[in-house]
Formats: sequence, structure tokens, C-alpha cells
Amino acid sequence: MKMLEASLSISNPTLVRQLQPGLPKVQIVRMIENAGVKGLIDPIIRLYSWRNGIVHGRAIAELERGFFPKETYVLRELEDAILDMEFFREGAENHPEMLEAVGRYFPTFWNQNTKWLAVDLQPSRNNRVMLIDTMANEPFREAYVSFDCFMADMIRANKENIGLKCFNVN
Repeated sequence: MKMLEASLSISNPTLVRQLQPGLPKVQIVRMIENAGVKGLIDPIIRLYSWRNGIVHGRAIAELERGFFPKETYVLRELEDAILDMEFFREGAENHPEMLEAVGRYFPTFWNQNTKWLAVDLQPSRNNRVMLIDTMANEPFREAYVSFDCFMADMIRANKENIGLKCFNVN
């Protein structure tokens, strides 16, 4: 997480100043358990013990860009990410194509519109990271085979000021 913060401090210092401090592990686990989230939650704990996203509704418009070069994605506050999981559940009631996300994909980064990057909590999936696009015909696409690969690409993208590999798909 130190390498990610260092790369962000160079490429997007405004964003770094908007990030909230991380939460204690005990609080993260309690919030996740209270929401009924199950599965491999280690990446969620790592991420939210480092930083708890951008203050809800504050200064997003002031950012030159989001968490990744060329994109507007922001790290959601943990409470908002949990609400997004509920949004997936409610949406699946009328849109069965969204059923795959219910209780399985934990949305961490949001493009402030209809797309999320989410961690797959299913134990057999190695915490892969999924790109979710609620407006697409096929709303789920594997972006990274693991959370660690995603982290490595975030660091690389911010150091080199280029987009994430998952967005450069033909």
C-alpha cells in the first residue's frame, strides 16, 4: 500500500489529500459481517485499513482525474461500497443478468456513473478483480486474475501516467 500511495502522491496529489484515513481492522470486519458479506475479505481489509475512500460527496469534482490515469474511478468509502452491494442485490430483482454480483463482488472503485471495479469474494476465484458495467449487455468482465495483479497495475499506471491494462481491451 505504501508503493501505491507513493505513486499516487506523484501522479495525483490532489486525490491523496482527499483520501480519508484507514479504518481499524476490527471495524472493517464488523461492518462487513453486519452487512452479511462472506468470502475472502483480505483484500477489502488491506484496502480499507490503508484508506477509507474519498469523503462522500466531497471534492470529487475538484479532482483532475480519479484513482487511475485517464479514468474517473474513485475509491468508495467502505459504507458506500457496502451500499453498492445492496444496490446490486436490489437491481438483480428486475435485472436477472445482475444476479452474478449478488453477495459475491465487492465494489471498491466506482467511475461515478455505471461502472465498478470489484473484488470477487468467492474462495475459488483467488480474489480476482471484476469490471462491472450495469449498462452493458454482458455486465461482468474479469479485469485482473487477482487483487495483487490489480494493485501492481495501479502502481505501474500511476508511475507511468498511463491507463490501467484492463481498460485497454479491444
